[in-house]
Amino acid sequence: MVKWVTRVNGSETQRLLGAYAILPGTVAYGNYRFPSVPQYTDATRALMEKGEGDLPSAVAAALTDWHQRGQNGCLFARLAASDSNIPHWNRLVVDPGREPEEMSELEAEIQKSIEDPAAHLLSIAWPGLREPDEIVRLIGGLLELSRFWLECDMRVGNLRSVQIRYPVSKGLQAWVMAFGPFGFLPATRRAPFFELVLRIKRKPETAFHRLNQDASVAHLADFPLEMSEQRWEHRWRSTMNRTRVILGHEPDAASAAKSTILLPLSDPGLREERST
Repeated sequence: MVKWVTRVNGSETQRLLGAYAILPGTVAYGNYRFPSVPQYTDATRALMEKGEGDLPSAVAAALTDWHQRGQNGCLFARLAASDSNIPHWNRLVVDPGREPEEMSELEAEIQKSIEDPAAHLLSIAWPGLREPDEIVRLIGGLLELSRFWLECDMRVGNLRSVQIRYPVSKGLQAWVMAFGPFGFLPATRRAPFFELVLRIKRKPETAFHRLNQDASVAHLADFPLEMSEQRWEHRWRSTMNRTRVILGHEPDAASAAKSTILLPLSDPGLREERST
Protein backbone atom coordinates (compact mmCIF):
# COMPACT_ATOMS: atom_id res chain seq x y z
CA MET A 1 0.00 0.00 0.00
CA VAL A 2 1.31 3.46 -0.91
CA LYS A 3 1.82 5.58 2.20
CA TRP A 4 -0.22 8.76 1.99
CA VAL A 5 0.25 10.18 5.52
CA THR A 6 3.74 11.30 6.56
CA ARG A 7 4.72 11.79 10.20
CA VAL A 8 7.21 14.65 10.00
CA ASN A 9 10.49 14.40 11.84
CA GLY A 10 10.83 17.30 14.28
CA SER A 11 14.55 17.80 13.70
CA GLU A 12 13.97 18.06 9.95
CA THR A 13 11.31 20.70 10.56
CA GLN A 14 13.75 22.68 12.70
CA ARG A 15 16.42 22.40 9.99
CA LEU A 16 14.14 23.99 7.40
CA LEU A 17 12.77 26.77 9.62
CA GLY A 18 15.50 29.16 8.57
CA ALA A 19 14.13 29.31 5.02
CA TYR A 20 10.91 30.81 6.41
CA ALA A 21 12.30 32.83 9.32
CA ILE A 22 13.98 35.20 6.83
CA LEU A 23 10.71 36.07 5.08
CA PRO A 24 9.88 39.76 5.59
CA GLY A 25 6.48 40.82 6.88
CA THR A 26 4.57 42.35 3.97
CA VAL A 27 0.95 42.02 5.13
CA ALA A 28 -0.11 44.45 7.86
CA TYR A 29 -2.75 43.89 10.53
CA GLY A 30 -2.69 47.02 12.64
CA ASN A 31 0.89 47.41 13.85
CA TYR A 32 1.75 43.73 13.15
CA ARG A 33 3.31 42.56 9.90
CA PHE A 34 3.50 38.99 8.59
CA PRO A 35 4.63 37.22 5.40
CA SER A 36 1.91 36.61 2.81
CA VAL A 37 0.66 33.18 1.75
CA PRO A 38 2.43 33.51 -1.66
CA GLN A 39 5.72 34.20 0.16
CA TYR A 40 5.35 30.94 2.07
CA THR A 41 4.41 28.92 -1.02
CA ASP A 42 7.25 30.46 -3.04
CA ALA A 43 9.75 29.62 -0.29
CA THR A 44 8.43 26.05 -0.17
CA ARG A 45 8.72 25.71 -3.94
CA ALA A 46 12.29 27.04 -3.80
CA LEU A 47 13.23 24.40 -1.20
CA MET A 48 11.80 21.68 -3.45
CA GLU A 49 13.61 22.97 -6.54
CA LYS A 50 16.93 23.09 -4.70
CA GLY A 51 16.42 19.60 -3.29
CA GLU A 52 16.95 20.90 0.25
CA GLY A 53 13.99 19.08 1.81
CA ASP A 54 10.91 16.98 1.15
CA LEU A 55 7.45 18.50 0.83
CA PRO A 56 6.02 17.23 4.16
CA SER A 57 8.96 18.64 6.15
CA ALA A 58 8.81 21.96 4.29
CA VAL A 59 5.06 22.29 4.86
CA ALA A 60 5.54 21.50 8.56
CA ALA A 61 8.31 24.11 8.80
CA ALA A 62 6.17 26.75 7.05
CA LEU A 63 3.26 26.16 9.42
CA THR A 64 5.56 26.14 12.45
CA ASP A 65 7.00 29.50 11.40
CA TRP A 66 3.48 30.88 10.87
CA HIS A 67 2.41 29.90 14.39
CA GLN A 68 5.68 31.14 15.89
CA ARG A 69 5.13 34.60 14.40
CA GLY A 70 1.83 34.83 16.24
CA GLN A 71 -0.63 35.66 13.46
CA ASN A 72 -3.04 33.23 15.14
CA GLY A 73 -3.30 35.83 17.91
CA CYS A 74 -2.75 33.34 20.74
CA LEU A 75 0.49 33.87 22.63
CA PHE A 76 0.05 30.49 24.33
CA ALA A 77 0.05 28.71 20.94
CA ARG A 78 2.99 30.87 19.90
CA LEU A 79 4.96 29.69 22.94
CA ALA A 80 4.05 26.07 22.22
CA ALA A 81 5.23 26.38 18.59
CA SER A 82 8.45 28.07 19.63
CA ASP A 83 9.57 25.39 22.10
CA SER A 84 11.75 23.17 19.90
CA ASN A 85 13.25 21.19 22.79
CA ILE A 86 10.14 19.11 23.50
CA PRO A 87 8.43 16.91 20.85
CA HIS A 88 5.03 18.08 22.04
CA TRP A 89 3.59 19.21 18.70
CA ASN A 90 3.25 16.26 16.31
CA ARG A 91 2.73 16.96 12.63
CA LEU A 92 1.15 14.79 9.94
CA VAL A 93 1.14 15.81 6.27
CA VAL A 94 -1.20 14.17 3.75
CA ASP A 95 -0.03 13.49 0.18
CA PRO A 96 -1.65 16.26 -1.92
CA GLY A 97 -1.97 14.00 -4.95
CA ARG A 98 -4.22 11.37 -3.36
CA GLU A 99 -7.79 11.22 -2.12
CA PRO A 100 -8.14 7.96 -0.15
CA GLU A 101 -11.55 6.37 0.19
CA GLU A 102 -10.91 5.27 3.74
CA MET A 103 -9.12 6.82 6.68
CA SER A 104 -7.52 3.87 8.47
CA GLU A 105 -3.95 5.11 7.99
CA LEU A 106 -4.80 8.60 9.20
CA GLU A 107 -6.70 7.22 12.18
CA ALA A 108 -3.73 4.99 13.07
CA GLU A 109 -1.36 7.96 13.00
CA ILE A 110 -3.71 10.06 15.13
CA GLN A 111 -3.87 7.28 17.71
CA LYS A 112 -0.06 7.04 17.78
CA SER A 113 0.09 10.72 18.74
CA ILE A 114 -2.64 10.35 21.36
CA GLU A 115 -0.75 7.45 22.93
CA ASP A 116 2.58 9.30 22.85
CA PRO A 117 3.07 10.68 26.39
CA ALA A 118 5.23 13.54 25.10
CA ALA A 119 2.72 14.76 22.50
CA HIS A 120 0.24 17.48 23.48
CA LEU A 121 -0.79 18.95 20.12
CA LEU A 122 -1.39 17.39 16.71
CA SER A 123 -1.47 19.10 13.32
CA ILE A 124 -2.76 17.40 10.16
CA ALA A 125 -1.91 19.32 6.98
CA TRP A 126 -3.25 18.96 3.44
CA PRO A 127 -0.92 21.13 1.30
CA GLY A 128 -2.79 20.34 -1.92
CA LEU A 129 -6.10 21.89 -0.84
CA ARG A 130 -6.61 25.41 -2.17
CA GLU A 131 -10.33 25.74 -2.98
CA PRO A 132 -13.32 25.95 -0.59
CA ASP A 133 -15.15 23.08 -2.31
CA GLU A 134 -12.10 20.86 -1.70
CA ILE A 135 -12.30 21.66 2.01
CA VAL A 136 -16.00 20.78 2.08
CA ARG A 137 -15.30 17.42 0.39
CA LEU A 138 -12.47 16.71 2.82
CA ILE A 139 -14.56 17.54 5.87
CA GLY A 140 -17.41 15.43 4.53
CA GLY A 141 -15.01 12.50 4.09
CA LEU A 142 -13.58 12.91 7.58
CA LEU A 143 -17.06 12.95 9.13
CA GLU A 144 -18.16 9.89 7.17
CA LEU A 145 -15.03 7.75 7.34
CA SER A 146 -13.14 8.71 10.50
CA ARG A 147 -13.81 9.47 14.16
CA PHE A 148 -14.13 13.22 13.55
CA TRP A 149 -17.72 14.28 14.20
CA LEU A 150 -19.84 17.37 13.63
CA GLU A 151 -21.27 19.12 16.67
CA CYS A 152 -22.77 22.13 14.90
CA ASP A 153 -23.09 23.75 11.46
CA MET A 154 -24.68 27.18 11.82
CA ARG A 155 -24.93 30.46 9.95
CA VAL A 156 -22.74 33.35 11.12
CA GLY A 157 -23.39 36.47 9.04
CA ASN A 158 -22.61 35.62 5.41
CA LEU A 159 -20.73 32.44 6.31
CA ARG A 160 -21.25 29.11 8.09
CA SER A 161 -19.45 28.21 11.29
CA VAL A 162 -18.65 24.50 11.37
CA GLN A 163 -17.75 22.97 14.74
CA ILE A 164 -15.88 19.65 14.48
CA ARG A 165 -14.76 17.50 17.40
CA TYR A 166 -12.53 14.45 17.86
CA PRO A 167 -12.89 11.91 20.69
CA VAL A 168 -9.41 11.83 22.23
CA SER A 169 -10.39 9.39 24.97
CA LYS A 170 -13.42 8.43 27.03
CA GLY A 171 -15.11 11.63 28.19
CA LEU A 172 -12.69 13.94 26.34
CA GLN A 173 -13.50 15.71 23.07
CA ALA A 174 -10.97 17.88 21.23
CA TRP A 175 -12.10 21.16 19.71
CA VAL A 176 -10.60 21.00 16.22
CA MET A 177 -9.28 24.28 14.78
CA ALA A 178 -8.67 24.81 11.06
CA PHE A 179 -6.19 27.19 9.45
CA GLY A 180 -5.67 27.78 5.75
CA PRO A 181 -4.98 30.10 2.79
CA PHE A 182 -8.50 31.51 2.38
CA GLY A 183 -9.50 35.17 2.39
CA PHE A 184 -12.92 34.42 3.90
CA LEU A 185 -11.29 33.10 7.09
CA PRO A 186 -10.61 35.44 10.02
CA ALA A 187 -7.10 36.90 9.75
CA THR A 188 -6.03 34.81 12.75
CA ARG A 189 -6.73 31.62 10.74
CA ARG A 190 -5.03 32.49 7.41
CA ALA A 191 -2.11 30.06 7.40
CA PRO A 192 -0.02 29.20 4.30
CA PHE A 193 -1.42 25.64 4.06
CA PHE A 194 -4.65 24.01 5.19
CA GLU A 195 -4.30 22.25 8.53
CA LEU A 196 -6.40 20.94 11.38
CA VAL A 197 -4.93 21.32 14.86
CA LEU A 198 -6.17 19.60 18.00
CA ARG A 199 -5.12 19.20 21.59
CA ILE A 200 -4.71 15.47 22.33
CA LYS A 201 -4.27 15.40 26.12
CA ARG A 202 -6.42 16.26 29.12
CA LYS A 203 -6.18 19.65 30.78
CA PRO A 204 -3.53 20.16 33.45
CA GLU A 205 -4.82 19.50 36.96
CA THR A 206 -4.66 23.22 37.64
CA ALA A 207 -5.65 25.37 34.65
CA PHE A 208 -5.33 29.16 34.50
CA HIS A 209 -8.63 30.51 35.81
CA ARG A 210 -9.50 32.48 32.66
CA LEU A 211 -9.28 29.37 30.44
CA ASN A 212 -12.20 27.05 29.79
CA GLN A 213 -12.44 24.83 32.89
CA ASP A 214 -14.59 22.10 31.32
CA ALA A 215 -12.58 18.90 31.78
CA SER A 216 -14.52 17.16 29.01
CA VAL A 217 -13.07 19.37 26.25
CA ALA A 218 -9.52 19.94 25.02
CA HIS A 219 -8.30 22.92 23.02
CA LEU A 220 -5.02 24.60 22.10
CA ALA A 221 -4.89 26.98 25.07
CA ASP A 222 -4.78 23.97 27.41
CA PHE A 223 -1.11 23.42 26.57
CA PRO A 224 0.74 23.21 29.92
CA LEU A 225 3.01 26.20 30.50
CA GLU A 226 4.97 26.95 33.67
CA MET A 227 4.35 30.60 34.52
CA SER A 228 3.49 32.69 37.54
CA GLU A 229 -0.11 33.89 37.94
CA GLN A 230 1.04 37.41 37.11
CA ARG A 231 2.71 36.17 33.94
CA TRP A 232 -0.44 34.25 32.95
CA GLU A 233 -2.54 37.39 33.39
CA HIS A 234 -0.12 39.41 31.28
CA ARG A 235 -0.09 36.78 28.51
CA TRP A 236 -3.88 36.60 28.60
CA ARG A 237 -4.31 40.37 28.20
CA SER A 238 -1.66 40.43 25.46
CA THR A 239 -3.42 37.60 23.62
CA MET A 240 -6.77 39.41 23.72
CA ASN A 241 -5.25 42.70 22.57
CA ARG A 242 -3.20 41.04 19.82
CA THR A 243 -6.23 39.12 18.56
CA ARG A 244 -8.35 42.31 18.41
CA VAL A 245 -5.69 44.11 16.39
CA ILE A 246 -5.16 41.27 13.88
CA LEU A 247 -8.90 40.65 13.46
CA GLY A 248 -9.70 44.34 13.26
CA HIS A 249 -12.65 43.81 15.62
CA GLU A 250 -13.63 42.10 18.85
CA PRO A 251 -13.21 38.30 18.89
CA ASP A 252 -16.52 36.65 18.01
CA ALA A 253 -18.14 33.26 17.45
CA ALA A 254 -16.54 32.98 14.02
CA SER A 255 -12.97 33.39 15.30
CA ALA A 256 -13.33 31.61 18.65
CA ALA A 257 -11.63 28.29 19.40
CA LYS A 258 -15.01 26.54 19.49
CA SER A 259 -15.44 27.16 15.76
CA THR A 260 -13.39 24.83 13.56
CA ILE A 261 -13.76 26.73 10.29
CA LEU A 262 -15.88 29.24 8.42
CA LEU A 263 -17.24 28.20 5.01
CA PRO A 264 -19.17 30.07 2.31
CA LEU A 265 -22.94 29.74 2.56
CA SER A 266 -23.10 28.47 -1.04
CA ASP A 267 -21.45 25.20 -0.03
CA PRO A 268 -23.77 22.28 0.82
CA GLY A 269 -24.52 21.79 4.50
CA LEU A 270 -22.90 19.05 6.53
CA ARG A 271 -24.95 16.48 8.38
CA GLU A 272 -24.96 17.09 12.12
CA GLU A 273 -23.86 14.09 14.13
CA ARG A 274 -23.32 13.12 17.74
CA SER A 275 -20.15 11.68 19.18
CA THR A 276 -20.03 8.01 19.97
